[in-house]
Amino acid sequence: MISTQAWAKRPKWHHLETPRSYAQRQCRAAGVPFDFAERALTNRAQPNIHRVWIDDEAAARTVEATAGRPAGHYLRMKRLAQPDSTRAYPQRFLCRLCSAGETIEQIPHDRENFCLRHPGQMVWFGPGTETDTQVIVPFDPSLRNAELSFRRLVATGQVTTQMHGQVWAMVRDNDTLSAQNAETGQSPSLMSAVREIDRRAHLYRATVRVLQILSNHSHCARWRTQSAADLRLDIKATLGFTNSDVLVERVILWLRPLRRHTIPTKFRPLEAALDTVDVPRILDTTANYPLWILRHPKAISEWDWDRNPPTRDPWSGVDVSHKAWWLCEEGHSWEASPHVRGFAETNCSYCIGMDFWPGHTDLGTLRPDIAAEWDTTSGANRGDPHHVSVTSARRINWRCTAREHTWPAQVRSRTTQETSCPYCSGSRAIPGETDLATLHPGLAAEWDCERNDSSITPETVTPGSDRVVWWRGPCDHSWDAAVGDRCSGYGCPYCSNQRTLAGFNDLATTHPRLAGQWDPSNSKTPREVTAGSDYPAVWRCALSHTWELPVWGRTTDKTGCPVCANRVVLAGFNDLGTLDPRLASEWDHEAGANDRTPSEVTVSSSYEAQWRCAENHTWPATVANRHAGSGCPSCSGRVAIPGATDLATRRPDIAAQWDPSNDCSPNQVTVSSHVKVSWICHRNHSWPATVKNRTCGHGCPYCAGKLPIPGENDLATLRPDLAKQWDPANALSPTEVTVGSGRKVMWICACGYSWPSKIQTRTRRPHAHCPECRK
Repeated sequence: MISTQAWAKRPKWHHLETPRSYAQRQCRAAGVPFDFAERALTNRAQPNIHRVWIDDEAAARTVEATAGRPAGHYLRMKRLAQPDSTRAYPQRFLCRLCSAGETIEQIPHDRENFCLRHPGQMVWFGPGTETDTQVIVPFDPSLRNAELSFRRLVATGQVTTQMHGQVWAMVRDNDTLSAQNAETGQSPSLMSAVREIDRRAHLYRATVRVLQILSNHSHCARWRTQSAADLRLDIKATLGFTNSDVLVERVILWLRPLRRHTIPTKFRPLEAALDTVDVPRILDTTANYPLWILRHPKAISEWDWDRNPPTRDPWSGVDVSHKAWWLCEEGHSWEASPHVRGFAETNCSYCIGMDFWPGHTDLGTLRPDIAAEWDTTSGANRGDPHHVSVTSARRINWRCTAREHTWPAQVRSRTTQETSCPYCSGSRAIPGETDLATLHPGLAAEWDCERNDSSITPETVTPGSDRVVWWRGPCDHSWDAAVGDRCSGYGCPYCSNQRTLAGFNDLATTHPRLAGQWDPSNSKTPREVTAGSDYPAVWRCALSHTWELPVWGRTTDKTGCPVCANRVVLAGFNDLGTLDPRLASEWDHEAGANDRTPSEVTVSSSYEAQWRCAENHTWPATVANRHAGSGCPSCSGRVAIPGATDLATRRPDIAAQWDPSNDCSPNQVTVSSHVKVSWICHRNHSWPATVKNRTCGHGCPYCAGKLPIPGENDLATLRPDLAKQWDPANALSPTEVTVGSGRKVMWICACGYSWPSKIQTRTRRPHAHCPECRK
């Protein structure tokens, strides 16, 4: 122990100063290293120098003796600073003006925040501050009154350190989310710790105001029974702040444990919350909240303040891995650690169906229709429908109410898949009623008793069952198939060529010639496929050509080797250069003329190539047409050669009547061309006609009298006497027809008689008059 005679100087023991802080200052005043003092405090039971301050009471007695303080001074100060020893208090330091700039650590407490001992100024040394971060402000009566009110609330036990921390979080989040720090315009997420201390001092009046309101029992008693709408208006009016929407919701969240209503259930009533609070909207995600709250903000509203210990504060972030009690909005209570709730964002196990609440979320309450089929026979089931959830995987025995059938099934299969009695629904057979032997005796006769399990018989399966069993038909083939498929009409797969049976329907048996062309490189043999198989096989013809084609393509389409059939080109065998070298010599090899060569096409190819004859004429034509005998269109006269075979050279007399408005010129067409163009005769008549029509001797239809020219060769001009007998009902008028027209029209005699007759008959026969007048 340290002797009290060793200290020549004894500094003042400041208000709520810790023994360790006083010992450090005493060592500095005496010029003694502090570690010497710490070593003197060790003993045989505690030899570790760094752990002597863990038992602060034992160390305090020694320090009190050296300081000349009465024994128990530290314990009295600690009881004053920490009235509730079960709670954690924030670390505190003495006012830097009172300590003359020294760093003096105080007993952790939450009794005072502003120092009022200095005239004209006030020092903020509240939670979170150190000596060099304390804020000095000018004296403000309203701040002094707020500090005195806070001290009275703490002294009378109305405000605890936990409540103080929660209220400060409410005021801070309201200021951040509502005003976005209107004082500086700076984003709160960018503020330093020092700036956070300034905010706390600046918002101290609002914090104390909210503490006074929430610690007033008359307010809480009134708010406990108000409706949600009236509650929000009342809280806002009581607070008296502007932009207090977030703060109002935080107060409602704080009142949540008090505002509950009882929901009666069959077994145990539920205490559900009256108010719904949108927690993510009123929580500042940039604040120093525990990580599980930031990940799952709604979870903080479900903290069960009644069942969790009062000393456990969810806002502190301590013991997050230990389980806690939660209370959802429906009133369900369950256990889970805060870490799990934040990491997985888990919700109420009763609401999501993972667990049941008797009388509320159990099978008997939610699905009474299914619970009515619970088999209550002695020994059939453990428990009752009110002690199992609707999503339980437990296997239960059921009894249908219609015909007393019993069967086992999971609870969740009945509730989620809506399954019912398997016998009544036809999923299981009722012997003598719905079994295969009763409904389909013909199929039951094909049941292969030798290969099927003895526990499965036609009397134990239904016609719609998907169970696969063995069958043996009249063909004596044995195969496996589902019972439902057989009842749908499916028979022996070997007889219908759906499966391969060597020696019966394989390719080697049914098409031995094709099997002889089977290439050994195939992964299957001809005895493993049927004639209708879609297996892509490789084939080899007698000339060793190989190609790939499905089996059914060879048997159904009767196709052979594509190379031998000239459908696929093989250089040196069936290409154009090999089979028709004369024609290949006219292939145009100029750059860009063709994208293939004569060795890449067959003689029957539809590829349109460019050709060049001995006269150096070029033209396009398919290979098949050239091989069939078509030659150069220019040399054969089908295409005009200017100066040689064109119309202007061969028939300049007809070319002289060419209409300049035509799309082509006389130099671009032959005398036998079937192109229809316009012509103009020496009398300036214009008419359309093919070139070949002109060169064969046909001239101007107007000059030849084949087409009418009003005022020259029309009927009205040449035969006005006949034009008078023209029936106005005709589609044409006398000026639109010639006297030699073979058109049959209607005529009207002066006697009023009307009759049909051709125009040329009336003009060429003098006596072709009215039939009625000739009588």
